[in-house]
Amino acid sequence: MAAAKEQKRSLHIVMFPLLAFGHIIPYLELSKLIALKGHKISFISTPRNIDRLPKLPPIFASSINFVKIPLPKLDELPENAEATMDINGGQMDYLKKAFDGLESGLTRFPEDSDPDWIIYDFAPHWLPPIAARLGVSRAFFLIINAWFLAFFGPADAMISGSDYRTKPEDFMVPPNGSSSTPKWLTGATKLIGWSGRVRRTIRASRIFTVAGWCG
Repeated sequence: MAAAKEQKRSLHIVMFPLLAFGHIIPYLELSKLIALKGHKISFISTPRNIDRLPKLPPIFASSINFVKIPLPKLDELPENAEATMDINGGQMDYLKKAFDGLESGLTRFPEDSDPDWIIYDFAPHWLPPIAARLGVSRAFFLIINAWFLAFFGPADAMISGSDYRTKPEDFMVPPNGSSSTPKWLTGATKLIGWSGRVRRTIRASRIFTVAGWCG
């Protein structure tokens, strides 16, 4: 009986997406789904990003709370730039630097509000140790599709550099059962325009890697 009551307990969950609306919106949608299960959400982002979000239906008025943490000002960023849509590729590194400046605010919030969980994006490498120190459970929510991650391979291969595919061209062949298929994939696929998709992905990955989002 006690276990059943514990499972029904309303949780306080903090959501912290990357400063990009391609991440912020999926995090908001996930927040809605969690809120519908009876849990409380504290959705953290910068003031202007929160102000640009679509208005929530009244049903979420008491379950989703928006928390605005100001983004540190940098001379290299345009005025009021708080998301990737506000800058060009050459300014990405400065947005990342400003993003890391949110660490102190992200530390104070769980200290003051005592959440049960923090769900975070890939960029705040400093957040998991903070949550661990405060005894807050944490989860990493990646918006990228599972098939995409499967094609690029296991995490240990990407981290260690042991992937036998070393050039962009090595990724251009669709996973169709040929000898070029990644070893961890089996079966055929009917993917159309695979090489174009991979080129766009590699180009975007280079931008984020150079800017420090992925390293």
